[in-house]
Amino acid sequence: MNTKFIHHQKLIDSPMGNKKFRGFTAAYQVVDGKLMVGLSICNEDDTFNKKMGRVISEGRMKKCPHIVPLIGEETPAQSVREFATELFYSGGV
Repeated sequence: MNTKFIHHQKLIDSPMGNKKFRGFTAAYQVVDGKLMVGLSICNEDDTFNKKMGRVISEGRMKKCPHIVPLIGEETPAQSVREFATELFYSGGV
């Protein structure tokens, strides 16, 4: 199966007064009608890095995935983006 990725980044002000990119990378696969998702979320001290995010999120997807049901007419990418964005902005991971 092919792993697909979604990246999201946001430019934020750091406490030191400079700007940094913060964000997440989600890796996902559709298996038996369910989404298997792994997330890599930057904390305040991290700098967003797509390559590192892909490695971490794919490893998490394979080891201990979040299972997200496919609902309605949303594409897998839309469902993953919504799930990951909600966790990112709520601080739930």
